[in-house]
Amino acid sequence: MKRRKALKNIVITSTFFASLPYCESYDFKYENLFLKKGDDFLLESISKFILPLKKNKFKTVEPRIIFLLTMLNDCFSPDEISNFLIGLDQLKLEIKKHNTNSFDYLEKKTKEKIIGNAFGSKREINFFINSIKQLSLRHFMTSENYMKKYLNYEFLPNRYFGKVPV
Repeated sequence: MKRRKALKNIVITSTFFASLPYCESYDFKYENLFLKKGDDFLLESISKFILPLKKNKFKTVEPRIIFLLTMLNDCFSPDEISNFLIGLDQLKLEIKKHNTNSFDYLEKKTKEKIIGNAFGSKREINFFINSIKQLSLRHFMTSENYMKKYLNYEFLPNRYFGKVPV
């Protein structure tokens, strides 16, 4: 009887410890990307302004902000990451010129003006905005619904049609 109870306890505790790594939320640790508190919300709001989300139409496995941060951390060189962070600081200064700390509280015309000036700039803010735009588009264009419905992409190569008239 004691062996059964001991085996039961071993199975329960091993199951508990085996499930611990899978109980994480979207709070990732990025080694190369050093963002300040609240910067991820700013990146998300800029990305949503450049390419608005339609969650009911184009569902993705991961949120866009997680995709952006992962791609920045894993695929950008240290020089590109430093330019990106300098551009982020320059954008924050542009937002502060309009007497607010949040991009979401600005009017639509003001947002358009800030983003348009950033696209036309020769500074790091241009690299920042272009990076956000390109990564947002990549996240959208690699979603399963977009690829299936609009590109007619098939995930299995060389589809076989049995009796097709020639």
